[in-house]
Amino acid sequence: MFPAKTIDTVIQESRKSNCNIKIGSAIFKNKKKLLFKGHNSNLRTKMRHHYECSVHAEMFVLNQLKKKMRKRHEKRRRGICSKYKILVVRINTENGEMQNAMPCLHCCRQLLKTGLHKVFYSNNNQIHSYDLNKTPLNPYLSAVQKKLKEQNWGKKTPPNSS
Repeated sequence: MFPAKTIDTVIQESRKSNCNIKIGSAIFKNKKKLLFKGHNSNLRTKMRHHYECSVHAEMFVLNQLKKKMRKRHEKRRRGICSKYKILVVRINTENGEMQNAMPCLHCCRQLLKTGLHKVFYSNNNQIHSYDLNKTPLNPYLSAVQKKLKEQNWGKKTPPNSS
């Protein structure tokens, strides 16, 4: 899966969190090249032109990615982001072991909309993978997947001439 150095980088990032539940995340290209890293926070921060009371680690790195893509490749973002993978790690503050860090439904929906569909997350000191395109997490998320596929993942199609 991921090299031990990569996982240690995300673990160190999760320890920077000021929350009781310490979660770190990072976006990688080809499981090797680290692009962005971040952690959850409960400080009042400005994200995407409005104030948030808390920020999930996944959303923090996703917003960093969107800022970079906005400057360069806004129209082709989903195609470019499909090459990237996200790793989410949760650390137990008492013994330092990894715990379940599967992203919530809102984060999964945002990851799908951006084009990131390969999610790696910690669970019981192991790293598990999940492909958001292949297996629905629940009926709500599968409805989002269906809607995105109907919209052809944001690509414009010519109108039917009838």
